[in-house]
Amino acid sequence: FTIRVRDVEVDKSELEEILKELSKLKYILNYFGLQRFGCLRPITHVVGKFIIQDDFESAFYTYCGTPLPYDGKSKEARALVDEGEFKKALKIYPRLFYYERKMIKHYLKHGDYKKSFNVLPPQLKSMFVNAYQSYLFNEMINERYKYGYEPLEGDILKNNLPTGALIGYNLKFAEGIQGEIERNILEKEGIKLEDFKIKGFGNFFGDRRPLITRIYDLEYK
Repeated sequence: FTIRVRDVEVDKSELEEILKELSKLKYILNYFGLQRFGCLRPITHVVGKFIIQDDFESAFYTYCGTPLPYDGKSKEARALVDEGEFKKALKIYPRLFYYERKMIKHYLKHGDYKKSFNVLPPQLKSMFVNAYQSYLFNEMINERYKYGYEPLEGDILKNNLPTGALIGYNLKFAEGIQGEIERNILEKEGIKLEDFKIKGFGNFFGDRRPLITRIYDLEYK
């Protein structure tokens, strides 16, 4: 792909030096991007964490309520959800937000926060937990980057690249520094592997993903 940079506030010679240095890079950090968490409402991973913690009430309010600065037409309705005024919220909730409306209607009928998530398509339900797994992976990169790009003793490699954990119930931890990072993040988050087996919701496997990715054919003009 092509990246176009405009309105650069450095002179041409300085810019060329920066680009020369970038062209020497062999790897970049393999972060999950913002779209995984929500560009305008970056709360998908937060909902996922509440689901993992079996706190479906907080997950419900985070997804259907929790007004944020760029919510536009849904902002007032989300504020009403936070106040527990679900019927009033439905009257003004834009029809564009089909899934939020559907969950609120289900809760009004059945009074069960967890079951209200069952009205969502399976891929959307999974997306919440997948986003939380991605958030944890990004946190691992933040810690691992302190030790550089090279493989370390105890790493689990894929294509000769060190990997980090996509946390799930059947995960195999790395050893050494990377294994310590993975275990520390679980402890910091207050979660366990078995939390990713969620009765009545789904089971989420663990996996491993390269912490860095190779750069091919980088050039600048």
